[in-house]
Amino acid sequence: MARREAATKSFAVVLPDIERYESAISDRSLYDQLRHPNPNSALTLSKVLSRAMRAETERSVVICAIALKRFLLRYGKTPASLNSLVPVFVESVPVDYMDGKPMKYRMNSDGLFTLYSVGDDEKDDGGDPALQPGRSNLRNLWDRKDFVWPAAASTEEIEVYRNESAKK
Repeated sequence: MARREAATKSFAVVLPDIERYESAISDRSLYDQLRHPNPNSALTLSKVLSRAMRAETERSVVICAIALKRFLLRYGKTPASLNSLVPVFVESVPVDYMDGKPMKYRMNSDGLFTLYSVGDDEKDDGGDPALQPGRSNLRNLWDRKDFVWPAAASTEEIEVYRNESAKK
């Protein structure tokens, strides 16, 4: 599974295999339970593969962000698409390892951009940074609908942060 995940650069491709493996291992015979006593081995495998794909996705996002900044410094504007970065700033558009497709990017009406991965749910929510249902950790970017490259804080956000910090 790990080899296929690495070859396809997609966690989505091996997720059904992981689910089948987890199901099969939960229905183990007494002999298999004695032979492989760790009941969490399937869970551990899926977590390892998920963490690896998260790390690769984070790497791709950082590569894109650096290339976008270099493009901005050279041309004084952000590109219309990530394809504009090829081949001067990157060899090819970095891969979103969560779905195996190119990293997602769009220009916003305010002149800024949104750079994102589809995240753990493999569903493209258009770069929505809202928390997933049932999640509450605002600091964990993986708890959001999409894994979005953070934008610089606005003046208002900085002021709110300073006011909250002063209260503590």
